[in-house]
Amino acid sequence: MEGPLNKVADGTARGLGLWYTLSHVAHCPQCRRFLESLKAMIGKLHRAREVEPSEESVQRMLNAYRMSAPPGG
Repeated sequence: MEGPLNKVADGTARGLGLWYTLSHVAHCPQCRRFLESLKAMIGKLHRAREVEPSEESVQRMLNAYRMSAPPGG
């Protein structure tokens, strides 16, 4: 589910894939939380575009993202 959730979060999901993923998220609390965290991260990245993140910051974000991924996603 991770790939479809990423597409919903970044706005690139369309058609049946979008419908299926949103339907799934409506019934799966774990995926709903993951989608919310992805959207929050994307929002933070958009707001911080002008700032070049340090390598340490990038690693922390990647680690946080990996830790929040649903099992088998």
